[in-house]
Amino acid sequence: MYGQGTPASKGTSAEVKFITRQAATRSVIDRDLANLGGNPGQARMAKAESYMEAIKQKVQERIIYGASDGIGFPGLTHYYASLTGANSSENVITAGGSSGSQTSAFLVNSGDGKIFGEYPKSTPAGIDHLDLGNGGFIMESDGAGGTYPAFADEWRFNCGLAVEDWREGVRVCNIDVSDLNDNTAGYTEKVLRAMTKAHYRLPNGPGPSAFWQVPRFLAEHLHNGAVDRTKNGNLSIREFGGEHVTHFIGVPVRINDSILVTESVVS
Repeated sequence: MYGQGTPASKGTSAEVKFITRQAATRSVIDRDLANLGGNPGQARMAKAESYMEAIKQKVQERIIYGASDGIGFPGLTHYYASLTGANSSENVITAGGSSGSQTSAFLVNSGDGKIFGEYPKSTPAGIDHLDLGNGGFIMESDGAGGTYPAFADEWRFNCGLAVEDWREGVRVCNIDVSDLNDNTAGYTEKVLRAMTKAHYRLPNGPGPSAFWQVPRFLAEHLHNGAVDRTKNGNLSIREFGGEHVTHFIGVPVRINDSILVTESVVS
């Protein structure tokens, strides 16, 4: 209206500090053993693969559940922990499980100002490698008082989770593992309805970087549902990242083996 000022409004944002931590592991292989095949670099990498996979799994686990050892960072379940009592409870949707083993599915709208993985400045993104022998070898203890020449590598992952806007994530919890496996009383449809509700919890809908994270057995159920689209029109199989991936209402479904199928009931 002309002749009148505009009253000030109050925002609802707050300053939040997010934590980053380092996951690290060390792989060692006997120098002489590595040299036997004529390609010590390949032997070192083969030895290290399981260690790098362990780091990835640890990071995935912490993104979902955080860590109780004091050296982790809060995971998604920290932000989406209860059906009532918190602002984020609006984005915690139950699939109706009330006893026994439960699991969850997470819809994440990733991006700046939303939810994203982070790492400290001046550190590389992803797994970083350090040659502990600086191009040579170290003397490694054999555990019995002796030493032997060895190639040693350290693998480090500096990371954290930033939930800048809890509205950009949704947890579908209380997915009853037994009922889903047996499709008790059409339970699969109940889970899909809960996932549909999650889709519409995002304030502006899923963006181009949105994704679901689900346990493997739930991904299998969703894939089977996508095959029979006459019953599950929201499910489809599309190419994503060079692979054929299940999508739910256009959002890719990713498998996260760190999501437990033995969760307690969320209340």
